[in-house]
Amino acid sequence: MNNLIQKAIPHFVAIVIFLAACAAYFSPQLQGKVPQQSDMIQYRGMAQEAKNFYEKTGERTLWTNSMFGGMPTYQINTVSAGNNLRILDGLGTLFIKAPIGRFFAAMLGFYILMVVLGVNQWLAVIGAIAFGFTTNTLILYEAGHETKVKAISYLPLVTAGLLLAFRRRYLLGGILFAVGLGLDIMANHVQMTYYFFITLIIFGLAQLVYSIQRKELAHFGKAAGALLIGGLLAIGSTASNLWITYEYAKDTMRGEPILETTGDPA
Repeated sequence: MNNLIQKAIPHFVAIVIFLAACAAYFSPQLQGKVPQQSDMIQYRGMAQEAKNFYEKTGERTLWTNSMFGGMPTYQINTVSAGNNLRILDGLGTLFIKAPIGRFFAAMLGFYILMVVLGVNQWLAVIGAIAFGFTTNTLILYEAGHETKVKAISYLPLVTAGLLLAFRRRYLLGGILFAVGLGLDIMANHVQMTYYFFITLIIFGLAQLVYSIQRKELAHFGKAAGALLIGGLLAIGSTASNLWITYEYAKDTMRGEPILETTGDPA
């Protein structure tokens, strides 16, 4: 028991350091101040009609007239109440609102990745703080790209699960991969998840070549199987939002063109 406590103390210290760093940097939040994020201002305008409807009727509408000539609220104000990963998201942020909670979660996730990689604890702490306070992430948050920042913050967990699986920690790797990917998809910034998935494919192909050279295809199969199951669980946890996004995309500018011209160009 004493050994377990001694091993846990450095990680507890790291958590305190992350929380202190975030609280110090974002101290205006503790004074009740909020950043003036342009994208969030626009979001509030888009979602206000749907929110007013919910407050008045207790029902959620899937249509709003506050954008363009009217459009679905799928990507504006839809709530997936059945996704229990929100509890884990709350734990990851210590149930502290952004920005303190969100940047803390980013540091914690990267710290876990560094621990999996076997990096010295203090270097892991420094790396985690550097990851959390990456200039581009701060710029994204200031602009109001909160879903993108949230998606980025969980990518280290996905990577940690991936590495554990290929280090023969199949069960733990699969679980961490499922949780990390589920939280990442739940952030609802599919673009970031898609780009990261490309790197996963490249990593997977490299591992396949390595396994063939070492004649360890059985190991590769177990690791890939654990990750596949974890990935399916992650997708399943957010399937409702992914499916309506897939259906909705067909009728947006990202779908097939609906206007055609047969005339000759001028």
